[in-house]
Amino acid sequence: MSNPYQEALGRTLIERTFRERIDRPRTDRDRYCYVDVVAGERTRASGLDTDLARPQLIVEAALRCFERWGVSRTRMEDIAREAGVARTVLYRYFSSRDDLQLAVIVRHIDRRAAEVHSRIPRRGSSRALIMRVLLEGLGGTSDAETVSVLGPDVVHRTASLISESPEVAAAMSRYWEPFLRYAARRGELRTDREIDEIVRWLTMIVFLFLTLPEVVPSGVQLPRYLEHYVVDAIVVDAARIR
Repeated sequence: MSNPYQEALGRTLIERTFRERIDRPRTDRDRYCYVDVVAGERTRASGLDTDLARPQLIVEAALRCFERWGVSRTRMEDIAREAGVARTVLYRYFSSRDDLQLAVIVRHIDRRAAEVHSRIPRRGSSRALIMRVLLEGLGGTSDAETVSVLGPDVVHRTASLISESPEVAAAMSRYWEPFLRYAARRGELRTDREIDEIVRWLTMIVFLFLTLPEVVPSGVQLPRYLEHYVVDAIVVDAARIR
């Protein structure tokens, strides 16, 4: 059986060791990282940091670093320290910062998808439904997580990851497919459009508007623009079918 006193003593020694290592932080980067290094060691000491959980912990650490310093100024050693793991452990799961940026993007899409799916019921007109999902995707984009992966210093690299990555394509499919298949069941999805093609088109439109907000139509013009130039390309009115 585990001894609570020995476990507490072990945690104290871990914390003391890491305090001694960075007792005199050389930069603000070191000062920021200290608390999370200790927290990461506590997690491992309590047996919670398993091979299944560790990649997620690393991705969350990468996101914190990206939010703090920006993607381009974050080093792999910063992420390792933030996650409380050795660099060799970090590279076991992620071979580069691009891999981590990609993982953060996929995580962000999946989290947004879960929010949208829970908030927007699939009922009624497919046209109104897809319009609402589009507006939802274009809203709430000022949070630190979105800014960190779509900032001007990394926007071109992010564009490459989004256009080339099968992981991002799969995440965007998870985001959009429930709504598109709902439209197809109602007979309102254009029959000359493949769902994969529609997802790519919607991904491109949303990414363009998120990264170039100055080109986004303002006020009431935005729903009108989306209806005529995006939604009309995807669905037809039920009245036209009958």
